[in-house]
Amino acid sequence: GLKAEIVEFESEAISRVVFGDTEEKQSYLIADIGRMTTLLFVYGPHGICFSENFDFAGEVMTNEISKKLNLDFAQAEKMKIEHGLSLATDSKGKNRVLKEIVKDAIIEINKVKNYCEEQEEKTIKELVLVGNGSKVPFLAEYLEKETQLKIKAAREMSDFVNGKKKLSPAKMKMISRVSLGVAFRGLASKPEEESINLVD
Repeated sequence: GLKAEIVEFESEAISRVVFGDTEEKQSYLIADIGRMTTLLFVYGPHGICFSENFDFAGEVMTNEISKKLNLDFAQAEKMKIEHGLSLATDSKGKNRVLKEIVKDAIIEINKVKNYCEEQEEKTIKELVLVGNGSKVPFLAEYLEKETQLKIKAAREMSDFVNGKKKLSPAKMKMISRVSLGVAFRGLASKPEEESINLVD
């Protein structure tokens, strides 16, 4: 059977794709907003110092829109993709609904930021957004306004795909930052020594 040689944290793999081999001199807060949960972690000069998952994600937003506005899932998803967190509130208050949903995420981001600054003595000025859930219109602008953190956009996954043939959006979704980060580690001359190995 197969034997695991290397096991690492999801946050380690993601940070390898986001930051590459550069030695960062400051600490960043990274939010990987997925389909069901968000992975929030702090990355800095000495690697990962904090990591947690919480229930805020693309499908969570869609379900809340569906429930609060009495729409089916497809209608709610369409509204989220087309309108997002538009700062202009319409007559029916639809945009207020999304802002209410995002409120818990803002509380969590600020809590982690404050903890790391007070307990770990790390100054955090930037928030890096990754994951398909981070592409909701106006989400980045709203998070920047409410957290007072400058938003740093991660490179698109398409930037890492070489060759003349362009992959379809459906195929691009199959390539995750985690799998790419693990692959990058595998390319190192001594991958087992590249970072933390949970097999040891």
